[in-house]
Amino acid sequence: MRTPLTLLAATALVVALASLAPSTALAQSVGGDQSVAANLDGPCTAMATLDNGEVIDPSASGGVYTAPHSGSASYTGSIDVPAEPREFSGSVWIETPPGIPSITIKSWGDDDGEKVSDAGSVTWDIPSVVPGGLTVTVSGQHNDAGVSCSGSIQVKLDGGITDSVAGLASIALTALTGIGLLGAAIPKGL
Repeated sequence: MRTPLTLLAATALVVALASLAPSTALAQSVGGDQSVAANLDGPCTAMATLDNGEVIDPSASGGVYTAPHSGSASYTGSIDVPAEPREFSGSVWIETPPGIPSITIKSWGDDDGEKVSDAGSVTWDIPSVVPGGLTVTVSGQHNDAGVSCSGSIQVKLDGGITDSVAGLASIALTALTGIGLLGAAIPKGL
């Protein structure tokens, strides 16, 4: 016969382990690898400095950068093509967890432009349903006069899974499921 203390300890263990599962599964589903190589392909350069001071250069450094849910960055970018009239386009976006649409940070294009570089600032505001502590992929592409560039970086959002309503709901539902499974495993009549 099991004592109430043993059942409480087993329940606490199941809840503790189950509450870790959602953040781990989400991080892995969007690329939570902490050893990400530099990633920029094509004749482009791109750099950004986040408002928290983090400098991002996808052609020279890999790893996981840290950024807030809402913020801004200054950027520079260029492509090695002649400065003559041509069609070009591109964008930078955040790949979010399944079920949440990707977030476009910046897009550009021209049907007859001569620009070969750009500098400025961008802002973003990631919905609160995306929990903190989650690692997401920020990707970019540029198509220009038959030449293309693409790249991506990994960004860990400031905060933790308990900082959002969705994260707290995920932990609570996982805990309830664990308690339900534990209750189903206990023989009847004890």
